[in-house]
Amino acid sequence: MISLILSTYAKLMEQYMASFFHQPEGLVEVGAIATQGEEEPCKILVSLLSIERESTQGISNSVASASGHFATISSPPVYANLNIVIAAVFSDKRYKEGLSFLSQAITFMQTTSSFMVNGNKYTIELLSPTLQDQSNIWTQLGGKYYPSVVCKIRRLTFDSDEVKRAAIEVSGSQNNIGRI
Repeated sequence: MISLILSTYAKLMEQYMASFFHQPEGLVEVGAIATQGEEEPCKILVSLLSIERESTQGISNSVASASGHFATISSPPVYANLNIVIAAVFSDKRYKEGLSFLSQAITFMQTTSSFMVNGNKYTIELLSPTLQDQSNIWTQLGGKYYPSVVCKIRRLTFDSDEVKRAAIEVSGSQNNIGRI
């Protein structure tokens, strides 16, 4: 699901940016930020920074239900947000061009603050990490800084809809519980 969400967002950004720039090898892709020594792809990279639990949804407990001779216990959905980095990963010779790409990427985010994937709506917002946080991020990503923004994609729901346990039979006042 994470790959699909990031790929969809990158594709939407690519379509938007294609009206401003032309580059046969593409303008935007999902990928890891290059580490030192690797060649820069000279495009916008969308990279996952972290996943965090959505705290506004609260914490749910398992849900138990009974029907006839069977009972089920299912796990609650997990609500999460993705923290991503959108970086202009360009060579030193094309630095100014990278800044233009990043400007258009920010404009796209401003005009497209929500998007749909498989019928689910996701929102994206800019974050403002401190200079210390940015330093930590770029150290974690390989040490070389590229012009970038940090964003949060909200409203991911992980819900397996799987039944974890079922009661095999309910007879009188005794319950015989088995695992599936």
